[in-house]
Amino acid sequence: MFYGDNNRWFVATVKGNDPQHRGRYKIRIHGLHSISVEDKHLPYAETMLPTTEGGVSGIGKISQLQNGAFVFGIFLDGETSQAPLIFGSITHLETPSTIQRDQIAVSGNPRLLTDRDNNKRAIVDLQSLPVVTIGEDLKDQYANGNSSTSTRRMIVMQQLISAGLSPVAAAGVTGNIESESTFNPTANNSSSIENSWGLAQWNDGAGRLQPLKNYATAKNADWQDFFIQLEFLIVDMQTNAWSRHRVWPRLADNKLTTRYDGVLDDYNATWNFFENYEIAETGLYKSSGREKNAAKAYYQYQASLQSTLNNLGIGQ
Repeated sequence: MFYGDNNRWFVATVKGNDPQHRGRYKIRIHGLHSISVEDKHLPYAETMLPTTEGGVSGIGKISQLQNGAFVFGIFLDGETSQAPLIFGSITHLETPSTIQRDQIAVSGNPRLLTDRDNNKRAIVDLQSLPVVTIGEDLKDQYANGNSSTSTRRMIVMQQLISAGLSPVAAAGVTGNIESESTFNPTANNSSSIENSWGLAQWNDGAGRLQPLKNYATAKNADWQDFFIQLEFLIVDMQTNAWSRHRVWPRLADNKLTTRYDGVLDDYNATWNFFENYEIAETGLYKSSGREKNAAKAYYQYQASLQSTLNNLGIGQ
């Protein structure tokens, strides 16, 4: 089976380094490992190095693949598919390089909300971005930051629904936001591996925070303002090229987003936002109560809606 008569190739995403420092990488193979397979159960793959390296332990360079890298390889054991070998990485846009950012800035493409031009000023073409309007009634409910978590939960729900999401899709996003920051726009998670801020915990090291700051600057606002962050969240979901794909089109399609809990697939609004916007480890999803928070948001909104209908004499 090792002669190569039955070769099988794969494309995968790197999900972790080898704790034994043997140059292997944990990989999620596209088309083989579904999203229900936790990262801890994924296989390790050996890597192929160029012949310019020593080829023996302790001599020469080692592979420098990073988490999130797309890689190509083959299975050394053919159809058995238990011995993956990585040949190399495949280029893709995850976090733009400095050169890419400069090129985007010159092109004026607003989708990337890129950070700087040659004069080190933020470049955000607001006229080319979706318009998000925050109602004065929501600002009154916020009461300059003195509102309860319950009230903030409803503000986020109402704004997302006003922007075009169904209550189910809005609940999925809102449940994530509550888990990330408890709706605190100044929340900060700082550690050796991240420095994340705000409602959605935009990671500065991954290039996710600067676009928020640029958006706020373009609107002459404080980037830590609750409503500026809520505006940016919606604009970013609709135009975002920093994440794997724009999440808004699917979330806004009622036929493609049908629930906020259950199976971890893109029909699940909570999982879709977590996987494709937050871009975090699967284990964090299960431990942070996101679907429970989504359920709270959904049922609180439905109760509020029913109360309003009753007050109008329309409810049952």
